[in-house]
Amino acid sequence: MIPRLAPIAFALATLLAPHAAAAQAATAAPGSDDALPEVTPSDGAIFLRADRIEGTADRSVEAAGKVELRTRRATVLADWLRYDFVSDEIWGKGDVLIRHGVDWITGPEVRFERRTETGFFTSPR
Repeated sequence: MIPRLAPIAFALATLLAPHAAAAQAATAAPGSDDALPEVTPSDGAIFLRADRIEGTADRSVEAAGKVELRTRRATVLADWLRYDFVSDEIWGKGDVLIRHGVDWITGPEVRFERRTETGFFTSPR
């Protein structure tokens, strides 16, 4: 791994580890009558890369400088970005671009809720 990215990868793994543990604890044991949780489009891994990343494990993560947030279905690029774990909301500022498959939209600011796939751009282009 590139030395510059090692602290960022460690920080992100540290921030997301409690959520992975909680998700594993929420699944039913084999043979039990408990139903498994419903999978929503926003479930799955989130990859975050930036010049600076900080946050709290149970609330949110904030990134600045060449931010790239990737999921299985979408990519968000921005100068500054905040991802709220609780509301599953992305708030990006700067030169923001959202790519979803072959579709994309760009603007100076975005708020987007991943669970419902709704949100808004200021001055979209």
